[in-house]
Amino acid sequence: MRNDTKGAETAVQQIRGALEAAVESIRPELEARLKEAYRGEVDRKFKQLLRLAQDPNSLKVRLGAAYHISYRYYEYATINTEKARQLRGAAQLAGITGQLTWEVLRDHPEVVEPYYYYADKFAKMSFQTARNSFVRKNVQKFSSILRDRAPAKSVAIKFEYRAGVFEGKLVLDDARAHIEAQVSLKYVVRTVPRVTPYYQYPLIFTHVAMGGRKVGRVSEKELIEMFAGASNDE
Repeated sequence: MRNDTKGAETAVQQIRGALEAAVESIRPELEARLKEAYRGEVDRKFKQLLRLAQDPNSLKVRLGAAYHISYRYYEYATINTEKARQLRGAAQLAGITGQLTWEVLRDHPEVVEPYYYYADKFAKMSFQTARNSFVRKNVQKFSSILRDRAPAKSVAIKFEYRAGVFEGKLVLDDARAHIEAQVSLKYVVRTVPRVTPYYQYPLIFTHVAMGGRKVGRVSEKELIEMFAGASNDE
């Protein structure tokens, strides 16, 4: 049956909603894993920064003890002003509460600490990118199959985490067809030279029943042909 009612939700829109809800359900776990990777990069760069400040042969240190750090240290290091205020001496305080310098890092590393604001921000942005791409790519595939098919009786999906992959089983039931599909959100986080998450969104149709015909694993092209050959009018 075609969806000819203006404003009515189509089966594809139902799938979109189910995918969005499912991927939101894994937000805490995936964001935590991404945050761990980005914060790990902060810790590595912060330690490198402190080593450079203590290295007498460092080019930046030789340029002058008070030489301002020019590269993007603020993405992963900051001065703890409360600790800085506890230092004795107006000269020390004046030097530390201003812009971060190699002199501060060398003489008072205890007042400098890792800064995770941008790491956490990048983790959230990375999740949003993965979520949007996951939903868009899967909706595009289902749209090519179902087109403007009327609302299904039910659309259900639930994710599980297995060996670095979030996998879910999507089940769609309507009066004419039953579709089961495996949807996945795979990711790999590379850390060199910077933290860079890579995502994949495989979709496998594992079972289809329609018009008295039942098939196991089937391709997107075969499904398109099956639905195109079936009448949507009851």
